[in-house]
Amino acid sequence: MRTTYSKKGRAISSLDDFISDEQIFVDANIFTFHHLDDPRYGESCTEFLQRIENGGVNGATSNFVLDEVIYVILIEKGCEILNVDRAWKVREEIKRDKKFAKQCYEPVSIFLRIVQRVKSKRFK
Repeated sequence: MRTTYSKKGRAISSLDDFISDEQIFVDANIFTFHHLDDPRYGESCTEFLQRIENGGVNGATSNFVLDEVIYVILIEKGCEILNVDRAWKVREEIKRDKKFAKQCYEPVSIFLRIVQRVKSKRFK
């Protein structure tokens, strides 16, 4: 993660540097790295989201971000099931096979439950 600066001028070079008195916009990558257990960033993203849930960080996101994460989770699950790396193949199979579509949407349902739980506690 590159160094950025908060509104108060503090250097921020990792998710651990964010503090609770500043509202932080959480983009799709944070959710995606967490949910897909990214080998490089997954653990720090998970810890960051837990800090938001526990009230240690004041997080915010948008419906557009959540839509993007849902799409990524859906396609990644489909690619895993079909053992392919092409999103269009997953989209076509979802249209064709309702059972496959249901399998792809299972991790999306889990993600949405987590989002609801976090939003009810601390997320804006």
